[in-house]
Order: sequence, then structure tokens, then C-alpha cells
Amino acid sequence: MIRTILVGAILVIVTHYYGFAQLDNEFWFVAPAVTENHSGTSGCPCSDNNRCGASPVSLNFTNTNPDAAIVRITQPANEYDAITNPTGFEPITLTVPANSFETYTLWGQDICDPDNSAMRELIENRHDKYNPTTPMEKGIRITSTEYITAYYEVEERNNSDIFSLKGRNALGNEFFCNFQTNKH
Repeated sequence: MIRTILVGAILVIVTHYYGFAQLDNEFWFVAPAVTENHSGTSGCPCSDNNRCGASPVSLNFTNTNPDAAIVRITQPANEYDAITNPTGFEPITLTVPANSFETYTLWGQDICDPDNSAMRELIENRHDKYNPTTPMEKGIRITSTEYITAYYEVEERNNSDIFSLKGRNALGNEFFCNFQTNKH
């Protein structure tokens, strides 16, 4: 009986400690090119069905703290500078109120624009833009003044996807990626 209670208590403590794996104040992420061409043209509101672009993509933040969180989204390897890098990523700053949720739409506000915006070109890690001799500069860094949770959401009608950002738990130098190597 005491052994069962002790094991139960240890499980509760360990679960509580590791249960906050996604709560952090710094996140790194590279946005994959997903669900392209999955929406088809059925129901496309554009005058030319073939013009439908990518669905909206957003970053979503939850702040469970009693204080507002100032969130900053940057791309350190491709920072905007009016003189040296005028096409670089301009930092985004937003406030997530206390005990609240905030969404920042990266692109997809105008679904009839096939390119959707320059933001997509800056962020999305596309296979057709890949040059194996040149490092990609697509890493996104998100920092916050408070501990928050964050996720990247592709709001595709037929193939939605959510990527939960892990904070410090995702940092390292050995990663395994599952992916399909043959197209069918």
C-alpha cells in the first residue's frame, strides 16, 4: 500500500515537472512548406479558380500569466536593415494580454493572391528554393517577456496542420525527421 502511494506521488511530481514542456520564453522554428495544392479549386472564391493561393498561416500564443507578455518574432539570419538588407525579415512585436490568447496571421489574408505575400517567401522553407551549397536563413526566433505556449498553424480546409513549438526542449544538434521520399 505504501509502495503504491509512493509510486503514485513520484508519478504526479514527474508529470507536473515535465508537463510544462511547451511552456517557455524562447522558441526556434523553421516553417515547412506543407499542404500546397491540397485545397484544390472546389469552392475557391476567386474569379479564376486556378488563382487560389495558400491558406492562412498563423502563429498562436497563449499567456497564462497574471502579467501581459511582450512577444517578439525575429529571423536572426535575415534581419531587415534599410541599407544592407532591405528585403529582410522585419521583426514583429505583439502583446499577449494576461490570461489570454493572441493570433498573428503571417500570410493568407488574401487567398486569391497565389503568392499570398512576401512574408511567405521569407519564412517558408520550400524544397523548390533549396540550394545544397547555401545555408537556408529561414530560422524564426520567438522571445517573450513571460512564459507562454506557442504553435504554428496552417489553416488549410482539406489538410490543416498544427506544429507545437517546444522551447528549450527542442534545442540540440541531433534530429530525426520522418518524411515521405516517394510521391504517389
